[in-house]
Amino acid sequence: MQFELENGDARRQKVALQELARQYRSNKVLTSENQNSLERIVCGLVLQGGQDQKVVRWCLNCLAQFGRRDVSSEYVHLAINIINHQPEILHFSGHGNQSALCFADKDGKDVIVAGQAFLDLIQLHSNTIECVILNSCQSLDICKLMTGKGIFLIGCDGSIGDNAALAFSGGFYEAIADGRNYEEAFNAGKAQVNLQIGQHADKYSLTV
Repeated sequence: MQFELENGDARRQKVALQELARQYRSNKVLTSENQNSLERIVCGLVLQGGQDQKVVRWCLNCLAQFGRRDVSSEYVHLAINIINHQPEILHFSGHGNQSALCFADKDGKDVIVAGQAFLDLIQLHSNTIECVILNSCQSLDICKLMTGKGIFLIGCDGSIGDNAALAFSGGFYEAIADGRNYEEAFNAGKAQVNLQIGQHADKYSLTV
């Protein structure tokens, strides 16, 4: 897998990154040496000029799972800048309730943003955003505020745990990277929640 990451073309690198993410989610233990090596390689892929965007997205997926914040955060921000020129998916993962989402400011302090204000911001970019994921507790009501706008909206009806949120995200983005549409990716995310957690998958809802 390390050989493919360092020497493969974009397709082989993407497959290797997918396999790395799958192994990590299946609780395969990485030694400190392996983690350091893989983290260095994945960060290096982000820096390659003209890098395939699917490879960049899978680099983000892997760094989100096993990257150390002090090492990989700079590369994560760089990768986001690469793919953020015309974002198609807006993904929020954090705390929330039926009417608001909780963000953090630059000092790490909580900032409560009303659901309607958040959705008003999304509408300013509705020419590029195709899918909004609110991977937080009780976020379905916020999604319902934007139904009928032609955007795929994924929210949660009730409380979900961190492990369920991670499982859904992993399954969803694996499907997206494989060229699936949003409905198929949504079902793949739910399938991963069922597979890994065994409950809570039915709390995820997709509306348009």
